[in-house]
Amino acid sequence: KADVLIEAYRPKVSRKLGLDFTSLHRWNPRLIVASLIGFPDGSSASDRPAHDLGFQALAGLISLGESLPGVPLSDIVPPMELAFRISCALHDRERTGTGSHLKVSILESLRSMQSKWVAEFRATGLSPSPGTTLVTGAYPCYALYKTLDGRRLSVSAMESQYWERFCDAIGLPGAKSSGYSTGPEGDRIKSAVANLIAAKPLKEWRTLFSTIECCAEAVMEYPEIFGDGV
Repeated sequence: KADVLIEAYRPKVSRKLGLDFTSLHRWNPRLIVASLIGFPDGSSASDRPAHDLGFQALAGLISLGESLPGVPLSDIVPPMELAFRISCALHDRERTGTGSHLKVSILESLRSMQSKWVAEFRATGLSPSPGTTLVTGAYPCYALYKTLDGRRLSVSAMESQYWERFCDAIGLPGAKSSGYSTGPEGDRIKSAVANLIAAKPLKEWRTLFSTIECCAEAVMEYPEIFGDGV
């Protein structure tokens, strides 16, 4: 009587347990089987074991930073894609009267979420490694800066008006036209901004930027977000 069965075994394990689509569909023709698989269906690696770190590594995501990923994207993005497909399959079943077998590859899902970076790579030939693109810290206007108390301030002033307001707020008006500077000039601006941000604790910067629209926000920590009274 079930409408949907969600399983995340490797294909050979699903078959061994009798959870493959052919077996289940024989018992319930209307059943939708939603399989979250690691590697592309039918590939030589389809039955290979792996976890989030391995999938992010193979998808190229680890190359964007210089440390272990703090968020297990394999446990978030592919399941969301699978949930969307399940919704579509349920709607389609109302028309056809029969179930279907949905397969979402974790590796392919993590690759597809990088469409913007892939497009940039194919257009420029440059890999989005640390410090080479907007989102990996290539420019002064989009970066993390340490504060006096060892905390961090995020700056994502991509638009000129926000970067100009940010420069005025920290006392660096001469850098208004240098938000997207690279090379020696970019390093000089980054260093100048870093020195100014490092002169005050995060609390002072939060107070200042709470009244200025310039896309500068504190890097919050769990006790501040999910602590008592929040």
